[in-house]
Amino acid sequence: MKGSLFQGALPVVLGRLYVERRSGLLHLKRGAERRSARFRKGHIVHADTNAAEDHMGEVLVRTGLLSQADLDRATARVLRERKRLGQVLQELRILDEHLLEDALALHVQEVLRKAFRWEDGEWSFEEQEVETPLQEDATLKVFTGDVILEAARSVADPAAVRHALGDPDRPVVLSADPVLRFQQIALNEAESEVLGRVDGTRTVRQLVSALSLPAEETERSLLGLVCLGMVEP
Repeated sequence: MKGSLFQGALPVVLGRLYVERRSGLLHLKRGAERRSARFRKGHIVHADTNAAEDHMGEVLVRTGLLSQADLDRATARVLRERKRLGQVLQELRILDEHLLEDALALHVQEVLRKAFRWEDGEWSFEEQEVETPLQEDATLKVFTGDVILEAARSVADPAAVRHALGDPDRPVVLSADPVLRFQQIALNEAESEVLGRVDGTRTVRQLVSALSLPAEETERSLLGLVCLGMVEP
C-alpha cells in the first residue's frame, strides 16, 4: 500500500492499519526527511526518523528525561559496543525499566507528531510477519487510539477533513466490532457529543445540522471517530 500525504491523509492511513490490525512498517517521506512507525497487530510499537533533532536521545534531553552529559556517556557506549540506546541507558542505570518505557512512548509520539503537520509527501506500508517484541518496543505505553485522535485533531483545513470523510450523504453507523466500538479512550467533549448522536440513520450532513457545534468541529470530531473505527461512514 502507498499513497500521497496530502493534509488529512495520515490519520486515515493510521486508522486503517489500526482497524485492520496490520503488522509491518509504515514509511513516511517528505523530501530528504524520513519517518517510520512499526505496527504489530494494529498497534504502534516503535518509531524512528532520520531527523537528528528527533532522535531518541535528543527528544529525551529536550523533554528533561535525560541530561546531555548522560546522553553523551550513553552514546559513546552505543557506538563502541553497537548496542541500542535504550539498552545502554538501562545498563548504565540512567533509566530504570519504567522510565525507559515512558521514554520510548514519548519518542514514538514526538516522531509522529511532526508528520501530522505535513501537507505533502508520500507514505508506504511494508507488510511484515508478526515478530517477537524487541526491547525498544513501546507497546505498553503507547495507545495507538490516542495517536490517531491527535492526528485527526491536527487536520486544520476543513476541506481536507471533508475530503477524508467522503460522501456527506452516506449514513454513519456505529461499528459492529465491539472491540472498536467500546474501546476505552479519552474523547473530548465534542467527540463525545458527536458519538452520542450517531444512530445509524443520520448522514454526515445531518449530524452537522443536528448539533450546535460549529460544522468544522463536528466534521473533525467525526473524522477522529471514523479513523478509530468506532463509527463507520
